[in-house]
Amino acid sequence: MCSTEEDAQQTQGLLPGLSRYECPPKFYLVGPRCFRFFTEAKVTYEEAVASCSLLNASVLSIRSFREQDFLIAMLADYDSVFWLGLTRNGSEHHWANSSEPSVDFTNWMEGEPRGSPSVCLYSHFNWFFYNLVSL
Repeated sequence: MCSTEEDAQQTQGLLPGLSRYECPPKFYLVGPRCFRFFTEAKVTYEEAVASCSLLNASVLSIRSFREQDFLIAMLADYDSVFWLGLTRNGSEHHWANSSEPSVDFTNWMEGEPRGSPSVCLYSHFNWFFYNLVSL
């Protein structure tokens, strides 16, 4: 899953003073952000980062329950795990895209976060960490 804000183009709405956002092809608009899903094949974290980078995007960051609710609806038919662009080193968490704001919203699976260094995955409406040492 990839997300981007740079490609969400703000355009003039139908009424004066209103604007709307548009996303590139195959991206979904959620607020001012664009999300793209890849459900065809399982990839490593590094492959996910590279795929998103080719689209001028970054591995998905989730900033709110609104965004997470959108993901739940979109991914309900997929029994899979998806990479999030959240990494952990020690007690600090960082989004893969350095321009992302601080990590203010989390929805950890019970018992998380654990392991360090690690990367975050999304599965069954919760977030959990995968230890990079075992990759």
